[in-house]
Amino acid sequence: MDQFGFDFGDPRIRLGDWTLSLQLFTFENVYGLDAARLRTSGDHERVETEALGLTWAGAQEKAEGTGGLTVERTEDGIAITARGTHTKTLRRAKVVLHGLPDGTLTGFHFTDRPIGDGQAFAYPGAVPHAHRIHTPLLFLKTAEGDYFYFQSLESEMRPKTFAVYRDPRGNGTTVELIHEELATKMSGAIETPQWRVGRTADPERIARQHVEHVRKTFGFVEWQSNPLVPDWLKQVGFVAYIHGQHWSGHIFNSYDDMRVLLRRLADRLDGRHILAHLAGWEGRYYWKYGDYTPDARMGGAEGFRRLCEEAHELGIHVQTMLGGNCANRDAPGFWQWGESSYMRRADGGIEWGNAPDWDTSRAHETSWQVWLNPGAPGWHQHLLSQASDLIESYGVDSIFLDTDGHWVNDPNYPVFDGFRRLRDTLKQRYPEVMLTGEHWSDGLLAVTPFTHDDTLHNLNFEHLIAPYVRTYPYNSWGDPGRNSSGVFEGGWSAFKPSGDKPHIIPGLVFVDGTLEAAPDAVDAAIAHARRYVANLAR
Repeated sequence: MDQFGFDFGDPRIRLGDWTLSLQLFTFENVYGLDAARLRTSGDHERVETEALGLTWAGAQEKAEGTGGLTVERTEDGIAITARGTHTKTLRRAKVVLHGLPDGTLTGFHFTDRPIGDGQAFAYPGAVPHAHRIHTPLLFLKTAEGDYFYFQSLESEMRPKTFAVYRDPRGNGTTVELIHEELATKMSGAIETPQWRVGRTADPERIARQHVEHVRKTFGFVEWQSNPLVPDWLKQVGFVAYIHGQHWSGHIFNSYDDMRVLLRRLADRLDGRHILAHLAGWEGRYYWKYGDYTPDARMGGAEGFRRLCEEAHELGIHVQTMLGGNCANRDAPGFWQWGESSYMRRADGGIEWGNAPDWDTSRAHETSWQVWLNPGAPGWHQHLLSQASDLIESYGVDSIFLDTDGHWVNDPNYPVFDGFRRLRDTLKQRYPEVMLTGEHWSDGLLAVTPFTHDDTLHNLNFEHLIAPYVRTYPYNSWGDPGRNSSGVFEGGWSAFKPSGDKPHIIPGLVFVDGTLEAAPDAVDAAIAHARRYVANLAR
């Protein structure tokens, strides 16, 4: 974790045992409060501090602007609000807590982490050198077995970063609570939502209260009563994750192969309990993103139509995979809907996202693979048009948005709003169609409560999230025949069966020959599905 190699000179504010400081960030520099122009008032229950000037260069220079903190006692800690003004655009405000104990870090993620050389956690999207968390809540478990918690009572989806490290001068553990304004709303003033910090012996109580807060904020509801979830999906007890064509053009299953596979699965399990998730169905995986039409080599439009029709005759529902925010720059018509839709970081730079080694050249050069904002009118309308055509022309039952959790603070159009508008339009046009996602966060639970995010299979406090979501085997999981991850860029991954939990719908990855190569694993998965379906009826 990068740090300053000098004392930045921040004045400290104290309330009881808590010690805090504040820094403000423009796009050009970082600023502290001017200690010579600091006014503090309050008592042992509440402290208010306001600086009528700022400093920079580690307090060597002065700047115009203001900054302040309001800190109030709560039942088990403090509530904090930070604010600031500047002559330039303010991007972030960082509240720093000093002198906390060492410990282990726990969030809404699938692993606990030691502090080590420092850890950073980012919400809602991934950022370099930070672990993605799904909601702005983090715990620090001490050696004594109790917990400090750090929570943002956010009212919308805006970036939060938690940074935790040992003070380099030996003064305990430092925790940074960083808020970033939506880039579409940034100005010369910033105010954070309330941060809650406290100490507890019962972290589940805090997590439960937090889930209730974000549930009300984003409006997600329990699975069984969720109007976004059609009745047919509530009867699904098995997801056949069928791989089509790899980026390189290698075909695992043609449309006719998929038809045969679905017939054989329907012989073992009533088709109405099966969802066919098709990855690489449109041709070269990712290479064809942005052009979601059937592939000639796999059987063409007629072959895909026969696949969908036969699936429906068997009672099986079909889910096609679309890139929610990613497309090939060479896709037909890109200049019409793509050029104006580039996903941009808050500083205006183009977001290039990940760079898989699709061709195994070890170059990781994927300039053709561009990231687009679903809130931008061009891409939003193209995505909606492509999804609508699949539904109307082939009867596709569910639209899967790949990489929907890849979120950036775009200064042109809010990313999250784009997904919500897509949800609302599709639901209005096609009430029985499901919108599915790859990832989950507190906000995305209100957009795509059906998701295959890998973290949902082993998640801290998962029982608090489970009532609102359903998941199934992830894209990178290997098939039981030869541990192939099919179209996924990893190539190989050890097979693992679905977890036996109510929010995990059983499923299996199918590449070419999986049924023949792993009959016992297939039988076990179908038996698991039958048990799952039996429980649905209770």
